[in-house]
Amino acid sequence: MRRARNAIRMYASAQKNFFGDLEYGAPDPVFGVFDLFMKDKTRNKVNLSLGVYRTEDGAPHVFRAVRKVEEELARFDCDKEYGPSGGEVSFNNLSKKLIFGNDQNLLDRVATVQSISGCGAISLTSQYLAERKEPQTVTLLTPTWDNHYVLFNKIAKIIGLEMYDTKTSGFRSNEVIEALRKTVPYGSTVVLQACAHNPTGVDPSERDWTEISKICKERHLLPIIDGAYLGFISGNISKDSTFIKILLEDKHEFFVCQSYSKIMGLYGERIGALHAVCNKKEDVAKLEGYFSTITQELAWRPGAYPSHIVSRILGTQEYYNDWMAELQEVTGRIRDMRVLLHKKMKELRTPGNWDFILSQKGLFSYAPLSVEQCDDMIMNKHVYILRSGRMCMAGFNKKNIGIIANAIHDVVTKKSQYMQCPAPIQ
Repeated sequence: MRRARNAIRMYASAQKNFFGDLEYGAPDPVFGVFDLFMKDKTRNKVNLSLGVYRTEDGAPHVFRAVRKVEEELARFDCDKEYGPSGGEVSFNNLSKKLIFGNDQNLLDRVATVQSISGCGAISLTSQYLAERKEPQTVTLLTPTWDNHYVLFNKIAKIIGLEMYDTKTSGFRSNEVIEALRKTVPYGSTVVLQACAHNPTGVDPSERDWTEISKICKERHLLPIIDGAYLGFISGNISKDSTFIKILLEDKHEFFVCQSYSKIMGLYGERIGALHAVCNKKEDVAKLEGYFSTITQELAWRPGAYPSHIVSRILGTQEYYNDWMAELQEVTGRIRDMRVLLHKKMKELRTPGNWDFILSQKGLFSYAPLSVEQCDDMIMNKHVYILRSGRMCMAGFNKKNIGIIANAIHDVVTKKSQYMQCPAPIQ
């Protein structure tokens, strides 16, 4: 009996601990702040953390056209059958036209597959880079969306080019262009946000985009365009596609990662598309087959229901017109909030130049606040912004804009060393 017990102990001690050495990844800083907001019982708390559009009342916004299509699908013919591994043909074609227009010669050179929103599209490009034979370097303009690091860090050496000028709250044009010309390795990959930059709200000018495209051509760089916010500046996808149009004019091969999270409010549905612009039409089928295979390995098939929603909105004139009109309303309200916040800061005579509120575009504004000031905003003012100073402008409304403006004014003019603020928020 004793020998049996000893044998069991020896056998147990020899067993491999499969999961014990797992390294836990860092929590998402955005949702970390949002979690603090949810736990706060203060009545007049303000959430400026998540990059999600909200109504004037602070509620999640659902587009009218989305509601109408969902009601239609519930009444009629939406079954739950699997779709193709690359996505429904109608969804892919309509998504392609939304980005690139109706020029059939161009559309015939674009490979398109459905993805799990914009993040899934970027992930597909990461898989593509990982399988290329030559060593990979990926350049990011920083600061950038945190997930860009997550998606590319394991498959490539990342080069970060600082694009945000803390003195002017604008784009470091000369420095970025010079670095792209001299620092970025020939033949490597560069990830660029098409517009409404996350987190800064600062975009290159058309002149900058033209120069960046020229350098990419000269140095044989592969552009991956994160188009999560196309349409979220002007309410018009074509108007916000300046860089894509320049790349097409310069005859680049490049990726566009498309998302319907923001422009249709389909955050939880996780619906998007990956487009690859090819110089040769014969490469389109190969790429679509390649990315369909990756999707099949990861998830078997992409979601059919959200693709039905998008296809019906894009393919039905009535729904399309209603959606475009509401997108104008949504982006117009964000611009109104920028004007109103700028006016409040002027009225309070808060030290510093606050004109960046008007010059930055899209869903985000990047306030020149220190980590300590941001912590003070959260812990003592109950205004939840990221520690970088990023504020989601959709979280502003006429009821809370005075609270936010006064909170910013207070932390900027505060003379103490923030003794009331607890240890830094993790």
